[in-house]
Amino acid sequence: MVAGEPFRMLVDPLATGHCDQWLDLPETSRAGDAAALLDLLFGTDDTLDLVVLRVGTVRHGTASRRLLRGGAKGIDDAAGQTLPGHPRYELIDWRCPVCQTLVWRIHADPRRPPECPEGCGPMGMRRTG
Repeated sequence: MVAGEPFRMLVDPLATGHCDQWLDLPETSRAGDAAALLDLLFGTDDTLDLVVLRVGTVRHGTASRRLLRGGAKGIDDAAGQTLPGHPRYELIDWRCPVCQTLVWRIHADPRRPPECPEGCGPMGMRRTG
C-alpha cells in the first residue's frame, strides 16, 4: 500500500478551489480516526462543505460533505467534544487572526500554537471545551 493511501479514500477528487478550514492531525493518526473526526465536523456544522485534511506534514487533499456525511448537532457542540470510543481525542479549534483560516486539531500545547497553513503565523485557540 502506498503511503497515505488510506487517507486518499477520504479526499474528494471533485473538491476544487481554495478552502480555509483544515483538520490537522498528528502523523500517528489512522484513517479511521480521521474519517470519524470528519464525520463529526460535517455533522456538526450544516454550512461546512469542505475541509482540508493534513496528517503530520502531509496535505492529503480536501474532504467534502458530499463524500462524507455526519450526524452531530451544531458547531459549538463539536468544539471540545471527544470522539466516541476514543476518549484521548478532543477537537480543539484554532483561528488565524490575520486571514481567519480555521484549523481543528485533536492535540494542543497552548505554549506552542500551530502555524496558519496559509503562512500568516501563529494561530489563536478559539475554544478549549
